[in-house]
Amino acid sequence: MVVEHRNAFPPRVVVVYQKMGYGGKRRELLVAVTQEILVSHAPETEWVWFKEGEMLRVNDWWFYNLGRNVHALVEIKEGATVGDVFWRLYGADNWLAAFLDGNEIFPFKVSLQAARALRSHVQTFLGPNPEWGRAINAYEASEFERLTSQFETIASAEVSQFSTYSVVKKLAYDTRTLLEEGESILPTDIRLKLPPESIEDIREAAKCMAFEVNTASGFHTIRATEAVIRMYYQEVVGSAPKIKDRNWGAYIKVLRAKGADPRVIGFLDHIRESYRNPISHPDQRLDAQEAQVLLGVCVSAIIQMVLAVDALRALAIAQLPVEIPPALLPVVP
Repeated sequence: MVVEHRNAFPPRVVVVYQKMGYGGKRRELLVAVTQEILVSHAPETEWVWFKEGEMLRVNDWWFYNLGRNVHALVEIKEGATVGDVFWRLYGADNWLAAFLDGNEIFPFKVSLQAARALRSHVQTFLGPNPEWGRAINAYEASEFERLTSQFETIASAEVSQFSTYSVVKKLAYDTRTLLEEGESILPTDIRLKLPPESIEDIREAAKCMAFEVNTASGFHTIRATEAVIRMYYQEVVGSAPKIKDRNWGAYIKVLRAKGADPRVIGFLDHIRESYRNPISHPDQRLDAQEAQVLLGVCVSAIIQMVLAVDALRALAIAQLPVEIPPALLPVVP
């Protein structure tokens, strides 16, 4: 289940929508741009490093620090000097600046005007040479409270309209692993032997499973498995399958005729009949449990095929003729 958080500030995760297609149909997937975020006291350094990828990771602590520094302004009272409250003013000014600069990442629009008004009032007391001994009068103190309350009210209302979600953990899989390193569900030595297209589809299957786009996860899982079937087919048959014969039934028929491992063939035939064929029908939809089971079953099949390929290659090497140089042959008297 994907839990959407609304009417809450700060938000948990910000997700950007992008259209993607499966089987000729358009579907909305929760995808965005992967972002590395630094944890620092300086607000401007908390979202400046990006990686290429498909998900935006948001540092929740940033919102806590924003709220803490801005809300501190309501504690400024009449009679306090600029020197007394300088660090409150300085902190709020920095965080409001970061808030105003970050609107390409966080889609704030309505609350930007309130943020500018509050920052303008804060900057009245700052500058290259602050008047440290200047006392804050009643009106100035009331403006801190009014403008801060106005900003917090508007920002809270605007955040409630964001598409923000918490991604619930799936089985024993770590959510971050599913989203960023889905191929890690396979042992390292197996991953290194897989075709690139299989790795890519496993990543997409894991990502879709995390976001509960379950049918899409199933499609990617089947595609990843088929890429490994073709690798196994080439090892057994000696050539790649013809384009017109690229279906599981044809693969299994030829592999069986060529004497492929019956355990591997039996497992693939079970997946074909129980999972692959049903999911190919347009009216078939996978739920979360079915997508998770399918991924687990296909991971097992992929491991079996890779091990079978290793065994065939080892056997081929063992059967190579060994030529002994004449100089090493025993001398017959």
